[in-house]
Amino acid sequence: MPDENGHWIPSTSHEAIIPADLFNRVQEQLARRNKSVHYREILDHPLRGIARCAICGRVYTPYPKKGILYYGARCAKDCTNPLKSFNFDYLSRRVGDLICNLFFTEQELEEVDARLSTDIALLESKRLSKLDATERQKKRVREDLAYLNANRLMLLKTGVYTPETFVSEEGRLSAELNALKDGEDTSDVAMRQTVEDVIVLSELLKNVAIVYSKAARLKRQNY
Repeated sequence: MPDENGHWIPSTSHEAIIPADLFNRVQEQLARRNKSVHYREILDHPLRGIARCAICGRVYTPYPKKGILYYGARCAKDCTNPLKSFNFDYLSRRVGDLICNLFFTEQELEEVDARLSTDIALLESKRLSKLDATERQKKRVREDLAYLNANRLMLLKTGVYTPETFVSEEGRLSAELNALKDGEDTSDVAMRQTVEDVIVLSELLKNVAIVYSKAARLKRQNY
């Protein structure tokens, strides 16, 4: 026990079961053999931190074994996921399948091309009709704003508006006009161009699938 100055005083009431030097040597050995689950440097394994259990959300941790890269997850106790471990080949195939579903097949492209003329024409007609309606609304708001500005003094003197309500009404009309302009700018995107952009994106994703497939094969050769 420590004294009033903090110095340790050996106990005289009982003797230690083991000598102090033996206890210290055992503690050093235990500390030396202790293995932490954390890496000092994160190992460079592909798809680390990406693959997760779809049920409990636990991450699959990559680890090499006998020249093969595996992924294992310590799922929650109540997790019903039966696939606790799989190798890199399995994971790369599943990811490749997902990428392949992101672009159009040749048959789907033919269907899009066949429907493009009819469907886009209908959508374009609706878009132009909406623009006409928006233009009429903009004209009405502009006229109301012009009336407020031209008759400001008369409206205030007759008590139709107080200074506060006049400013509020002017702000409301300005905000409505800006909202109509924003909606018009958004609808100005041509429907045909939108579909063409989607098709271009599909082709780019198709190239991604090819590159991914080659990269997966090269990665498998390294393990």
